Amino acid sequence: MKNIKAKSTLGLAIIYAVIIGIVNLLIFTVSNSDARNGVFWLSYGFMMAAFAVQIVCMVLSFKGGDVEAVFFGIPLASFSVFYLGAALLVGAVFMIFSGAAPFILALVLQVLLLGVFVVIAAVTVLSRDVTQHVAENVKEKVMILKSVLCDVETARDSAGDKALKASLEKLCETVRYSDPMSTDAVKEIEESIVERVTALKTSVAASDTEEATRLCRELEMLWAERNKKLAISK
Repeated sequence: MKNIKAKSTLGLAIIYAVIIGIVNLLIFTVSNSDARNGVFWLSYGFMMAAFAVQIVCMVLSFKGGDVEAVFFGIPLASFSVFYLGAALLVGAVFMIFSGAAPFILALVLQVLLLGVFVVIAAVTVLSRDVTQHVAENVKEKVMILKSVLCDVETARDSAGDKALKASLEKLCETVRYSDPMSTDAVKEIEESIVERVTALKTSVAASDTEEATRLCRELEMLWAERNKKLAISK
């Protein structure tokens, strides 16, 4: 995995080096050395800065390396490509008309272009981070509920009493078809559920049928209360 990542990084570095090299070759081959005034060098500086910004954005967009990081990094990467294209186009126009274009106009327009991109990039990064945080929280809560279901199924499979096994099967169905999402409104109930499921496993393992049956009834009531509160909170 590390070798693949290293090769990908090296490949991208080569691609960027080639593109930047070609751009520089075109700039200094086509342009007249006598016409390289302040506007020309200002535009050249913004063009090279645009490459640097785009490279940084690409690194930030896909630094996680997993599927989610790639998905959430697409908007930032796309905006950075658009900015690079716009910066190269604007810079090229000012280079061509460097003799007639006012320095202040070239400076203001290119700073404005960069500023707009920085604002958009900042909003994109913040949105991505918030979305990823929410997604991670949802994943964590779903995993907790899946763990509860797994524990109840384990208890059901190891139960010897037929009536208890039937109660555990009913509890499995309740857990399986309950809303997997969660909110802070049911946090305490879910903590109680996790505690009682742990106690349920212990009771089943100790063949304490009476205690295990009582815990099944309590868990059914807790799940019903949880599902009602979830429905109300939506």
